[in-house]
Amino acid sequence: MQLGSTAFALWIDALSFLISSVSFFLLPPLSDEHAENDEPQDHGGAWNRLRSDWIEAKQFLTENWLFTSLFIATAASQVFGQAADSQEVIFAEKALHLGRFGYGMMCVAAGLGFLLGSLVLSVFAKRLSTKFLLACGSILGGIGYFIYALAQGFWQAVIGLVMMGVFVTAENVGFTTYMRKRQTQDTLKVGHSSSL
Repeated sequence: MQLGSTAFALWIDALSFLISSVSFFLLPPLSDEHAENDEPQDHGGAWNRLRSDWIEAKQFLTENWLFTSLFIATAASQVFGQAADSQEVIFAEKALHLGRFGYGMMCVAAGLGFLLGSLVLSVFAKRLSTKFLLACGSILGGIGYFIYALAQGFWQAVIGLVMMGVFVTAENVGFTTYMRKRQTQDTLKVGHSSSL
């Protein structure tokens, strides 16, 4: 049973992106308390600033190889995951012999997995280390994806998608937490060195 047309779903999706982008204008302005202590801005032009940013980023990435390898691995898994998402409809129709309703239910199963993962993490987040979230999330999320990819029927696909949703959520939370901790450490180092 289809409740609306494809065009309607695309318009709703586009409208949600538009509302999200407009909502940025409603955010409060950034605090200028650090602006007085900062060095004066480089007025050499946008290209010079862009070049200096790339040089600074390259230096940071070469000095922090663990962060770099983690960032590349996470980005690659997300790119490959997005590429595989484009094939889900074909997989559902050709391999699992599901119609639109079955494919819709598979999308609901993935959403339930993400929701369940979020609920579990909201309860146990303080008891789980960032390393555990990253390791278990990526390994078990990958296993969930393999279960889905090798599924012979609807319920196997649903189990794989729910498992993938739960553990990909854990991986994303672990990665975000790692990035936040890293940013905090870098901010403290800069603050400490400027106070000397």
